[in-house]
Amino acid sequence: MKILSKNRNKIILFVILILTIAFVSGCFGKIKTEKFETSSGYVITLDTSFYTTTNENLYCELSVENINVSIDVYIDEFIYSTCPNPYAISADDYALDYAYDVLSDIYIDISPYFYDDNDQNVEAFDFLYTDGVDSYYCYVIVHKGTDAFWVSEFSCLSDYRNEMFDDFDNWIDSIRIP
Repeated sequence: MKILSKNRNKIILFVILILTIAFVSGCFGKIKTEKFETSSGYVITLDTSFYTTTNENLYCELSVENINVSIDVYIDEFIYSTCPNPYAISADDYALDYAYDVLSDIYIDISPYFYDDNDQNVEAFDFLYTDGVDSYYCYVIVHKGTDAFWVSEFSCLSDYRNEMFDDFDNWIDSIRIP
């Protein structure tokens, strides 16, 4: 009789242990996310380590960061665009102009690498730059929306480039533009 009672207690403890492990792993296995949205309709979903900042040096539609990454989002609305006919320009063409006309003025001596794709409404490129002390990796994605070009600049210390690449792709996949 005591042997049966000892086995029953062991079984109950084992079941409690399994349920506890399942509960704890279920609670901690999912990364909590938050949507960051602009008044113009741009939305990006990031993990909750990000917080909104104000980028005092440049006008940003959205500026967020965490301990490793900063993301700045810019909008070039077609009605204010300096391009002669922005509706006819692809994201590829806009990205080329943006890299060589805008970014090269800010980050002197960049050599952007453009990624090949078949989507005329999305273009991506990256580059390295140094601020005199640290070396940074910058990944830029250009989306052409119905009434604007959206530029999302992801940057981190170049030492973190390889470990951040998958995160960049996931965050970019979460972007929604009007």
